[in-house]
Amino acid sequence: MSDKYLHQHEQQEPQKIRDKKPRKDFIKRYQDDLRDRLSRAMQSEEAVLQQILPTLSQQFLDAVERGNPETVKIFLDAGIDINYQHPRSGQTALHVAAAAQVRQTVRVLLATGKCDFLIRDRQGRLASELAYTFGGDPALARLLGIKERKQAAAKGIRLTRRPKKV
Repeated sequence: MSDKYLHQHEQQEPQKIRDKKPRKDFIKRYQDDLRDRLSRAMQSEEAVLQQILPTLSQQFLDAVERGNPETVKIFLDAGIDINYQHPRSGQTALHVAAAAQVRQTVRVLLATGKCDFLIRDRQGRLASELAYTFGGDPALARLLGIKERKQAAAKGIRLTRRPKKV
């Protein structure tokens, strides 16, 4: 290394500890922009909406997996279907949140009162099973299990852990 290189770096000021305010401003701008884009998208013509809805729904599931409750709430307020199932895995937002250990996001989803607890993914698993198996959260698994049983009783459905394979 040359002395010139070392000399240039010695003259630089040490990095200052970043203030969290710019990050909060960025997040606020991002959320406002997302809210505006979703509002415009959901008000589009039906044909256009059907084309962009799968992409928006996938972005919704990504936000759920990241555990960002504010962004998830923005998607829900815009009218995204809370029970949308991923085309390949069959998982809903509740499945994803339960497996990803994001309790705050689960709270946002449950607060809507629109969750269908009886939806199974492609492997026949309920959200409570994913909470226990992958999320490692027995308390959340128990809560979801209780809600599944209540919903099944209200619909007159006999709830089994795994459906019989045909």
